[in-house]
Formats: sequence, structure tokens, C-alpha cells
Amino acid sequence: MDDLDTSDALFPAVNSREWLDVILRHRCKVTKLRPFQLDLGMEVVRGKDVWCVIATGMGKTVLLQAGAIAADARGERGICLIIVPTKVLVEQQVCSMVSL
Repeated sequence: MDDLDTSDALFPAVNSREWLDVILRHRCKVTKLRPFQLDLGMEVVRGKDVWCVIATGMGKTVLLQAGAIAADARGERGICLIIVPTKVLVEQQVCSMVSL
């Protein structure tokens, strides 16, 4: 996974909250996650469906990508279904996912 060394014995256990925090911050290139991103991201990693209504610009994209990023970090192939109301949002999400 990029240049992140996950083989270190001190690296957080796979699927733990700390692990998700590290991989999401690294892959999404953010310094800190908002609490809802990590809380709901953990639900996604556990295989749960989530419903999130948050204002524009608050970081939903990180949450949307959490499952796919986690699957990739585990060496798995993940599927992410995103339903958005406009073509512009679809294009934004595609660009964001491709840049990962």
C-alpha cells in the first residue's frame, strides 16, 4: 500500500480503529480524521451499512472511500457503491477514487 510500511511490529492490528485511522489519513492525505469519519468508517470495515447526512465539505468522501481503502490495505478487492443525485457529483467521486 503506497509507501506505508505495514510490516512493522508496532503497526496497529488490521481492522482496528487505530489501523483504519492510519490508513485513511495516509491514503486520503489528511492529517486528522473527523470523529464521524472514523466512527462510521469502522462500521463500514465491519461490513455494516451506514447512512450519513453531513453538510457539504465536511469529509463524506473519506467515509465513502473507507471500505475500498480498507479492502485494498488488506490485499482484497473491495466494491464501493455510491449513489449521488447529480452527474457533477458522480464525476467528482470518480476523480477522487481514481486519484487513490
